[in-house]
Amino acid sequence: MSRFRLKKIMKSKGLKISDLNKATGISRNTLSLLINGKSQGIQFNTLYKISETLDVSIGELFEEVNKNEIYEKAKKLDEITEILKKTHSAN
Repeated sequence: MSRFRLKKIMKSKGLKISDLNKATGISRNTLSLLINGKSQGIQFNTLYKISETLDVSIGELFEEVNKNEIYEKAKKLDEITEILKKTHSAN
């Protein structure tokens, strides 16, 4: 599974959404969705504009995610949810 690294790359270069918006012409809304992992997909033209502007390859915009890492995070979230439910029902 892959994860989009736009947020990390922008942070390392000291860029904000408004900076990337001005440099690429990509809407702030689209950039926000991409940065926060909420986008359902991305057009090749958008990938190209971002990679050219940030001076990285398209491949560098992605990183592999360990499935076990995702499983462990989901498990912790389930545990927290159960604690919150118990706390809420006790009140």
